[in-house]
Amino acid sequence: MPKVALTEFQETKKRLKNNLNVIKGNRTDEDMGAICGISGTTFSRRRSDPFSLTAQEVYLMCQESHVAMADFYGKTLGFIIGV
Repeated sequence: MPKVALTEFQETKKRLKNNLNVIKGNRTDEDMGAICGISGTTFSRRRSDPFSLTAQEVYLMCQESHVAMADFYGKTLGFIIGV
């Protein structure tokens, strides 16, 4: 029988991936890595597994994008942030 609902973990991971992509916008991984103080390659890996992001990296991204950390973690960001 097919799975009809995502688990809470899967929903959260999907929401965080979406929020990362919204914050990233049209910036490159290298640009986002520079904002977070990491390399572009590391940011790319972290984007594929958002639970591996550190609190500092999320804080720096949210500060740069003018998004509250609580909104990043708890809501689905549905708007495009200007760069």
